[in-house]
Parts: sequence; C-alpha cells; structure tokens
Amino acid sequence: MVDDRREHPRVKITFPVIIHSPTGDQKIESVDISLGGAAIYYSRTNYSVDQTLKIEIILSPDHSVFCDARVVWMKPPTQDTTRYMVGLAFTGISEDDKHTLTTYIDRLASNISGQQKSI
Repeated sequence: MVDDRREHPRVKITFPVIIHSPTGDQKIESVDISLGGAAIYYSRTNYSVDQTLKIEIILSPDHSVFCDARVVWMKPPTQDTTRYMVGLAFTGISEDDKHTLTTYIDRLASNISGQQKSI
C-alpha cells in the first residue's frame, strides 16, 4: 500500500511552466500537477528548499495561471535524465486562478479516467 500524504491528487501531465525572476525568465516543463503543487524538470541547481518562486503555468496558448510556489524538494539527475526534478507547493494563488486550475485538473483527471476505462 502506498502512503500518499498529499491533500490534492496529482495528474501526470507535461506542460510549460515559466519561472519569473529578476535575473530572467526560464521556461521549463512539468512532470505532474495538483491544486496544491507541481513537480517540474529543471536543469540548474540554484534553487534551495524553502525558496519561493514566482511561476506561470501555461494551460493553453492563450491562458496562464500565476502563483507563488515554495521549493519543497529537489532530486538530482539520474541516468535517464540530465535535469534536476523540483517539487513545488503553491503558496499564493488568486481565487480566480485557483478556480481555473481546479477546472483544468478536474478535466484532465476525467479524460485520463475515461481513457483508462475504454482500454
């Protein structure tokens, strides 16, 4: 039995994420997402646990969600990848963006569930 302590279920999906910082924006990709956070691939090691990031989650070409996120863990590259994986917890998100993200995640979860049932 797997002990998943997350409050919100995660959906495995790859989508663009932009980290906005004073030194420049960096476009990366997600591994998964939930209403409470996301896992992302990142090629550099300059983030530290508990660091706060300003991120943009690109849901479609014409719609993004903006929030603050805290780095909760980092995993070094493995033999399968040359990039670090970073776990983020969303710490600041507007009610409108939270609603948009909830709708998006629910739709993804329904699509995935529907595909699994039809197999």
